[in-house]
Parts: sequence; C-alpha cells; structure tokens
Amino acid sequence: MVSAHHLCMAMRGEKKRDSTTITQAMTGVFETDPVRRKEFFHLIHNFL
Repeated sequence: MVSAHHLCMAMRGEKKRDSTTITQAMTGVFETDPVRRKEFFHLIHNFL
C-alpha cells in the first residue's frame, strides 16, 4: 500500500494542495483470505 501526494493536482489544473492518492495491491494470503485482509487493514488504519 502506497500513499502519495498528487503533485500534478497541486501544481497544475485543480491547484488542490493536499491531494493524495492511495494505491494498493494484494498478493498471497491477503489476496485469498478475507479475514487476514480485514485484520491487515484494521492494523494499518491508524497510520493513514
């Protein structure tokens, strides 16, 4: 999971200074086991 600032939105076009995007990809047990995936998102929720 990657959280990043959208510089193209901040510098051109919309001029929204705090634009962010989150990209995620699930593999392994997180892709196949919904219980583990839910646990993972619960644990990282405080860091976002």
